[in-house]
Amino acid sequence: YGPASFPVSGAPGATVEVAATFTAPATPGTHRATYQLRGPNGLFGDPFWVEVRVSIATPTQPPPPPLPPPSGPSSWRVPFFSQGDPQWGSARMMTCNLSISGFGCALTSLAMIYGAYGVLHNPRTLNTCLGDDACPLRWSSFNLNSCSGSKVAFSARPAFSYQRLEEELRRGPVIVELSNSSGSQHFVVVIQGRGNDPNNYTAHDPGIRNGANQPLSKVLNFWKTYQNLNLTPHSLRTFNGTAIPASISDTEQILPKPEALSPTAEETITGTVTIYDTTDTTIILELAARSSTSNMIEMRVWTDQRSSDVWQPFSPYVEVPMDAVFFVQFRDAAGNASTVIEASVPIASSNVSSQEVYLPMVVR
Repeated sequence: YGPASFPVSGAPGATVEVAATFTAPATPGTHRATYQLRGPNGLFGDPFWVEVRVSIATPTQPPPPPLPPPSGPSSWRVPFFSQGDPQWGSARMMTCNLSISGFGCALTSLAMIYGAYGVLHNPRTLNTCLGDDACPLRWSSFNLNSCSGSKVAFSARPAFSYQRLEEELRRGPVIVELSNSSGSQHFVVVIQGRGNDPNNYTAHDPGIRNGANQPLSKVLNFWKTYQNLNLTPHSLRTFNGTAIPASISDTEQILPKPEALSPTAEETITGTVTIYDTTDTTIILELAARSSTSNMIEMRVWTDQRSSDVWQPFSPYVEVPMDAVFFVQFRDAAGNASTVIEASVPIASSNVSSQEVYLPMVVR
């Protein structure tokens, strides 16, 4: 500590205000020093202690320099399709004879890619057009080009890296493959993003109904939690063509609400259940029900691992623990109950998306 100057004002015996400036010590903590006041005629008053609490802040790191502007559009106009949409979810993919809702993530992702290039296909019409090439989805098939009217062509299947993903996004949207050691796969469409952080990328996930414009980090976390997929994606699917940049209106994608079918003569109450969204540990189901005799409807909801006999008032959304399969049953005020309705988290095995192997051809 060095000397301190105390400007003092006021009559003798009055309360005075003092101020001092101290040179802080090198170490943080509480430090004490003895001072005595000095006036025009010398020292007066008793010596007194001054305590100073010193804290030394860690210098903040300068912010990183801003990234250079991307060379392409910041986002692409990519329509969102859910593979479980009732319009096509129950349709069977040729050769595999598997439903689009359960195993059509690659097909549905490709339909979204087509939309980015101005091709009007949905998963049902694209399934019909591709025929035997829809399942397993043969990425290098000429049908992928012909079904788009030559507007889209498959380009490459490079291994995943954020650098390559960013480069490809300058030319158009990219399909990203997620996979695990047992051969299960899931495909999503990345529509924008930059850098090495999945939080900075936006994806359309066909596996859930509210899968449009999801942070890639959320998509990766859900599929890792559910199916033990690797948190780092496996590979990319890139395409050639002239993609359409997004406008502001393209960021808002409104899905129609699901509706239960009208009850037939053999049934009084019907309903639907759809996987709507996810959190870190739960799944949000979207429900719809219809009774021909009453507007008062109850429901009971359970999962493959957690059974329940509890009936509760109908709600269009319900949050359940993370699981693979979900069950719902509806009941009206007259006691009429629906059949048990099932919904599953979709995941495709490796035979739903073919890995092309090129063999040498010998001409004799």
